[in-house]
This record gives sequence, C-alpha cells and structure tokens, in this order.
Amino acid sequence: MPTGERSPTRQRIVAAAMRLFGEQGYAATTVAEIEAAAGLSPGSGGLYRHFPSKQALLAEGVRTQIESGEDLVAFLSDRAALDALPARARLAMVARAGLRRLDRERDLNRLLVRDLGRFPDLLTAMREGEIQRIYRLVTQWLATQAPAAERDWTALAAVIIGSVSHYWLLVRRLRRAPSRHRRGTLRRGARRNGGGAARKRRQEQRKQRCNRQGGIMSQTIPALVPFVRQKTVLVTTYRRDGTPVSTPVSIAVDDDRAFIRSYEKAGKTRRLRNNPMVEVAPCTVRGTPTGPAIHTRARRLDDAESKHAARLLARKNPLLQGILVPLTHRTNRSKYGSTVHFELTPIT
Repeated sequence: MPTGERSPTRQRIVAAAMRLFGEQGYAATTVAEIEAAAGLSPGSGGLYRHFPSKQALLAEGVRTQIESGEDLVAFLSDRAALDALPARARLAMVARAGLRRLDRERDLNRLLVRDLGRFPDLLTAMREGEIQRIYRLVTQWLATQAPAAERDWTALAAVIIGSVSHYWLLVRRLRRAPSRHRRGTLRRGARRNGGGAARKRRQEQRKQRCNRQGGIMSQTIPALVPFVRQKTVLVTTYRRDGTPVSTPVSIAVDDDRAFIRSYEKAGKTRRLRNNPMVEVAPCTVRGTPTGPAIHTRARRLDDAESKHAARLLARKNPLLQGILVPLTHRTNRSKYGSTVHFELTPIT
C-alpha cells in the first residue's frame, strides 16, 4: 500500500478525518470511525500505516486546508481581471470568493472554534498561515483601489472580513441566506393579518430589544447612564509607580456595574491585579475622549460571572464582541492567555 505524502489512501484518510472532526469534534471522533469513513477496515490499525497518531492526522488536515487557500490568494493578486469591473462589482467578487473559501473550509472553521485551543502549535499555524495572511492580502488589495486616499485600510479590511464571516455563519446557522424580499413579504403579511394590534406588538418588541441591546435598565445608576449606549470607552489603569496607561475597550452596562474584557497576559490585566482603581471615559474607537471620566473599582470575574459579562458584550455589539473579538482571543490564546472579564463599579 502506498504511503507517500500524496498517496490516494492518505488523502482519503485526511478528508474523512477533517469531516468527522468538524461534525463531531476531535475528542469524540475515534480512529475506528475515521478508518471506516476512509474505506479502511475499522479497528484494524490501518490508519497508523500512514500517520503516527490522531494528532498528527489533525496537523496534516490543518496544513492541507491552509494550503488549499492559494486560489483565494491568486484571485486577489489578479488585479487585471478585477480592475476591469466597477468598484461595487469588484468588492462583491472579493466577498463571494471569501464565502466560497469559508464554505470549503467549513470543517476547519468548526475545529478552530471548538477544538484547536487544545493545540497551540496548530493555532499558531492557523493564525500565521491563514488568518493573518488573508488580512494582509485584503488590506493590500483595498489600498490599491484608492491609492491617493488616506484611509485605515487595516480597519476596513477587518470590517469587510468580519462582515463576510458573519454572513457565512448566519447562513450556516439558519440554513438560508438573509433575503430582503423575504423580510418584506413577512412585513406585508403581518400588516394584513395583524393590523394595528400587530403593529403595536412589534413596536413594543422593538423597544424591549433596543433596551436589552443598549443595556438600558430602570436600575441603571446615574454614573453609568452615559455609558449605556456607548460602545467604546477609554479605560485608564495605573502602573506600580502611578503612571497612567489608557486603552480603548468595549463596555456593557448592567444596572449598577459595567463589564470589560481583556487577555490574561495583557498589561492591563497585570495593572488591575496590582491596582484595581480605574478611570473610565467615553471615547471614539481610536481612543479620543468624548466626555468626562468617572472613577471605578475593578473586580475580576469568575467563570460563571464571565459568561454573563460575555453575553452582555456580545448583545451590545454582536459582530465585534460576538464574533471577531472571541475569535481573535481564541487564535491568540497561546501567546496572550485566556480571556478574562472585569466588573467595574463606580466609586461615589
């Protein structure tokens, strides 16, 4: 039986394993199941003639799927073909190419979210060989579209990639693409069938949803009211010698407290461990203050409390804090540590 790197049997094993890992998870998938799915005799140990272990098989699958992304790289590099299209059509073509890539990598994407945290070396390979490379390519491509314009192309690339990824996740979850036509049909049907009562119910539901997303609660204390709808704040923490260090972060408010998140190994986390006193001020996404600061005391949350804080942050900013930031934290876990959350209580 051939055992070369590109032998048909080896490729068949890799394909079957990645599909099962994506569907069931790495730990729940047995070697016998992989052998059966690849056309080998289950339990015969035939897999070990090609791979020394199940983890080595996973590493090969990750490497193979990363290498398969060369078609997207070539697509973004073919400026002649893209430049022949109008600007809107060029952007749509790039988005569709990204969606096709995500769909082909669906098993790897599931693994990235669910299992790769156990394998720091594979996370590093994903971050450097896939995620960072795509970000660089999209950033470079955007810069060529308007070379004379002064724009934050890296930030714009993050928005575009995040939007495409979010759309793909919605389609995978809902089993259908969001459709303006379908939403319009539902609205017209509701107006015909429900009349004024249905309209009032919808208005009340929108009001409640807005209140939940914005964090507005009747018990919100006055000091935190300015931060209820504020998505970004400037958090100032203090070094041991008293030197202030300011960082823009996302915030969510819940009654008489607010929540922020960070990395375990981040400088902000170390400073809060030594000095829990924090100044919080509304600011722009770039960290420019837009209002007065308040004084708060920080408390690190345990696992159960952190889940509540994470839900509030995701509810307030679904794309950034619900998808992009958690994904970034997972891919950088080996370097920066796990995600931590802090409760901020105003000092009166």
